[in-house]
Amino acid sequence: MTTLTLYTAPWCEPCKRALPLVQQFSAKHGHELEVVDIDEHPKRAVAAGVMGVPTLVSTLADGTQRVHRAVPTLGI
Repeated sequence: MTTLTLYTAPWCEPCKRALPLVQQFSAKHGHELEVVDIDEHPKRAVAAGVMGVPTLVSTLADGTQRVHRAVPTLGI
């Protein structure tokens, strides 16, 4: 199973637009979704290499990860 981790912040307007789209995408494709607030979990964001928000990390079943630094807010 693929796990999607969306790094976000409550003050981030693009994050607010991306979240429902990523939720819809993950539900449609049967992916697990975890949302991480970088203000509440800054060490985790740094460890994941998050340079800005929104950032989406997809982790495949074999452990392979892809970091998507610019999450589109339309057309997912």
